[in-house]
Parts: sequence; C-alpha cells; structure tokens
Amino acid sequence: MGMTGKLCLHPNQIASVNTEFSPCPELIEWANTTLHQLGDAQTVTDGSQLPRIARAHKIIALAQHYGEIPEPVQHHHQQKTTNGLSGQPNPRL
Repeated sequence: MGMTGKLCLHPNQIASVNTEFSPCPELIEWANTTLHQLGDAQTVTDGSQLPRIARAHKIIALAQHYGEIPEPVQHHHQQKTTNGLSGQPNPRL
C-alpha cells in the first residue's frame, strides 16, 4: 500500500502494527529468489529488472528492520594507522 508509518495511541498497539507492516514470508522468499536470480543489478538484461531488484532490496531491508530475518554481519575494517605513503603514524588517529 505504500504506507511506512502509523501512529499508535497505546503501546499495546505496537506489536499489531509491526506485524502488519512487516513483509510476509512469501514476499521475503520472492525477494530472496529475485536477488539470487537477477543479482545485484550488475548485469541488467531487461529494463524491468531494475525495479524488481530495488523492490526486493526494500523488502529485505524491511524484513531486517522488523526482525523477520537477521541483519547482515558488519565487518569492521581496520583503521588506517599511517599517514599516506610516508608510513608515518597519522597524528589524527
């Protein structure tokens, strides 16, 4: 329906609203299948693929937000400790 928010008058309404706004398992499965089949918009062969890929990404993001599927693991990159090519320690770190 395109709605992304709802005002609750009582905290008891939150769970019901979240359930209704979260994507259903069938929609999550469609999104996963679509992304698996079409990839990540690297090789688009048909103009209709881009909107489907974008919709699939939005569904996955909503499912992660509402806890329907786990969030992807974030890998923390090591912080740069030298100042450019000189190899000297970076005073700002």
